Amino acid sequence: MKRILKLFQNQMYLALRQSSFWIGMLIAGGYAVIAFLNDCNRYWGYDSGATLAASELFLYSTNHPLWDAFSLVIPFLCVFAFGMQPIEDRESHIDYCTVSRMNKREYYISGALCSMVGTFLITEVPALLCMALYGFTFEETGVTYEGAKYSSSYWRNVSDHGSHFQMLHTEHPWLYVLLSSVLFSTGCAVAALFFYACATLIKKEKLWMLLLAAAMSFAIKRFYDHTGYEIYGDIVVSRASRQSGIPTVILGCFFLITGVVILRLKCRETDDE
Repeated sequence: MKRILKLFQNQMYLALRQSSFWIGMLIAGGYAVIAFLNDCNRYWGYDSGATLAASELFLYSTNHPLWDAFSLVIPFLCVFAFGMQPIEDRESHIDYCTVSRMNKREYYISGALCSMVGTFLITEVPALLCMALYGFTFEETGVTYEGAKYSSSYWRNVSDHGSHFQMLHTEHPWLYVLLSSVLFSTGCAVAALFFYACATLIKKEKLWMLLLAAAMSFAIKRFYDHTGYEIYGDIVVSRASRQSGIPTVILGCFFLITGVVILRLKCRETDDE
């Protein structure tokens, strides 16, 4: 375990210095800032009774007008944080140098952890930035938070998650938003495990990983177009009410199980050699 943690630290150090990681951070952070400026343009100068509460003006919500555009790049964010590292290592023969000091199992486990943590950072740090911008700029006394909250679509969507979430949103709205963003980032980290595992199967050409991310983005979009079901709506505040959650759980289990199985097979393949 100590060797895995040591290798994880080294790989995280390398990941934080890679341009792909900062491109992903720039994309997510850029969307957070653009969403904030867009809402400033829409609501600046309005009385608090004519705007949503600050905690409801949040990019990581399917209610936000920019969400549809942002959701298209989410699979790419799961790839940018160390998701293509096995291909880069193989091209530069770094993986052979690393494995000469430890086995493939330790190499793959530390790499997968690095990809998951990196993806979590890429999605969660912009969320915290978004929360700070809205919290310091807008008031927490908007329409749906005070007078008309029980008749608003936002409140009905929150209510669909259960009475405990109603109370949490009413008494601690920013904690509700924080937990929602953490859940979303955790889901992205699970997807990153899947993409990292797929990268171990590709000998060269990182373009294949980008095509895989594009295919995933297209499939989720088409699924929503045909069924009206928000895959992301189960892990962020959703405009769709009373979703079963089953398709999202199935997709998450698919990412997790497939990623683990591929990595285990890669380790056995090396051990047999």
